[in-house]
Amino acid sequence: GNGDLPQAFCRTAAVKGATYILSEAVSELLFEEKERTQKQCIGVRLDTGQVLGCKQLVVSSATFSEEPSNGQVISRGVCILDGSILPEESQVLFIFPPNSVPEHESRAARALQVGSSCQVCPRGKYLLYLAIENTMEEKSARTDLEPFVQLLCGSSFNSRESHDHTRPTVLYAAYYKENVPDPRSSILPAGNIASVSPPDATIDFGTVIQEARASFQKFYPGAQFFAPDAAGIVSPDDDIEGLILEQVMEDVHAHRYAE
Repeated sequence: GNGDLPQAFCRTAAVKGATYILSEAVSELLFEEKERTQKQCIGVRLDTGQVLGCKQLVVSSATFSEEPSNGQVISRGVCILDGSILPEESQVLFIFPPNSVPEHESRAARALQVGSSCQVCPRGKYLLYLAIENTMEEKSARTDLEPFVQLLCGSSFNSRESHDHTRPTVLYAAYYKENVPDPRSSILPAGNIASVSPPDATIDFGTVIQEARASFQKFYPGAQFFAPDAAGIVSPDDDIEGLILEQVMEDVHAHRYAE
C-alpha cells in the first residue's frame, strides 16, 4: 500500500547517508531573521529538547494550512480476505473506470491486493486496499467503497447475502476518510520551507510527484530530479500507467504461448 512509499524513500536516502530519528515529535520550529521581511528556518526542536539544524525543511501540507477543508477528501478502505481475488495471484492492482458502479459516474477507483510475501499478513490471507475521491461530504467512506468490494469478492463484510464460494470471504473491513489539504492554501513562514501533500486517490500519485519535483527545484535549481539509476529504477518522469499496461500485455502474451 501507500506505506511502501516512505519505506522506499528511507532505503534510497539511507544509501545517500540520511539519518532517521523515530518516535520523536517536533515541538518548535527555529528561525533566524536574515532581513526585515525574510526569515529562514534553521532547525527544529524536539519534545525531548534536542535541536536539529537544517538548511531546508519539508513538511506536510496540513502543517501550515489555514483552510484544510479546501483540499481533497479521499475515501479509503482496508479489507482482510481469506483468499486471493485472482487464483494463483498474490499482488494485483484493480482499476475501476468511471461508470463501473452506479453513482460513481465521474470518479475512478483503485484497489490493490497484497499477500504474505509483502509481510503484511499471515500466509493464506490477503489485504485489499481501496481508494476513491469523496465528492459528497454526507457520503461515508463505506458507502463509497463497498460496491467495489462486492464486485471483487461477491459480498461485503457482515453481508447477509449468500456468498459465492469461488471468491474470497471478507473477514474484516475498515473504511475511513482522509483529508488531503491543498498545499496552495499553506502560508509558509520562511522561504526555505516547502510543503507537500500525502498520497492522493490517483493511480500513480502524479500530483504528489509534481509537488515533490517543485520542492526539489525550489531548493536545488538546475539539478536533475531523481536521476535515473544505473540499476534501472523507474523515474517519476516515466509513464507509470503505460508501464503497467506494457507489463500486463507481456504477461498475457507469455501466458497465451505457454498454453
